[in-house]
Amino acid sequence: MSSSTFGGATNFVFWDAGDCKIPEGSTYAGMVKIFVYRTLAQVWTEDPPNLEKEIKVTIIPNEDQHWKHMKMMTDILMAWVDEEYIPANILFISGDMDMEISHLLYRLKMRGSNILLGQLEDKPRMFLPDTHTLWRWESLSIGGEPIAESFRPIRHPQPAEPIEQTGRRKRLRLGWQ
Repeated sequence: MSSSTFGGATNFVFWDAGDCKIPEGSTYAGMVKIFVYRTLAQVWTEDPPNLEKEIKVTIIPNEDQHWKHMKMMTDILMAWVDEEYIPANILFISGDMDMEISHLLYRLKMRGSNILLGQLEDKPRMFLPDTHTLWRWESLSIGGEPIAESFRPIRHPQPAEPIEQTGRRKRLRLGWQ
């Protein structure tokens, strides 16, 4: 898809700040919705960074990876239930990616979203979905260039299922439901 398709789209950032630390001295501009996931032990000791933008911080209890992934997936889906942003730019930053999140991002790409990924250098790419752009977190956090565009590490065996119309809202059918 062309950059003009996504130029005016809403930007969503789903950021696992526990694995991919927030760089000191960073500032961000533009209309961005950021969802940050941290454990209680990682809560800012000083005042949080400038939260003028629409930022939601979720504290993860006891470093529970499964709970964190489920909360991230729920937040991603709720962004479309509440406001139905299509097309949208979705930047997903996490140190680990499981198959369910990968499949969800793939399905959103099939619906017309621009999927962008940030990942730690030392993590395997086993479950990375088809994506428009991939960064290493270390580079992305300082404004560096992506390492790949149109990255396709895995094949999803089934084509995307159509969206069912339910009244005025659209419901995204997911493979694991």
